[in-house]
Amino acid sequence: MIYELRRYELHPGAGPLMRDRFRRVFAPIFAQHGWSLLQAWTDPADVDSFYVLMSFPDEEFRTEAWRIYHEDPLYVNSGDNLDLIIAKLHIHLLEDFDFSPAQA
Repeated sequence: MIYELRRYELHPGAGPLMRDRFRRVFAPIFAQHGWSLLQAWTDPADVDSFYVLMSFPDEEFRTEAWRIYHEDPLYVNSGDNLDLIIAKLHIHLLEDFDFSPAQA
């Protein structure tokens, strides 16, 4: 299992736009394909950040999932200008330790 933690640095005031896009585009596409969206958060101390945690069986599956996501008509035709919402994206790929509770 591979986990992907994404932290989006948003342009000032873009938090509501990101949450709306997430509800309209991201979450429906993930649900449609049965991909594992584990959690989404915001930091109350930094409302211009947005966090998402997903899991994938392996790197090959993850790569293919993102390819499909970016080709999905809902994504392509969303009309959102992501350059006005997202200032920077940080992607962290994580794996469990053998002593992690998820491995038990």
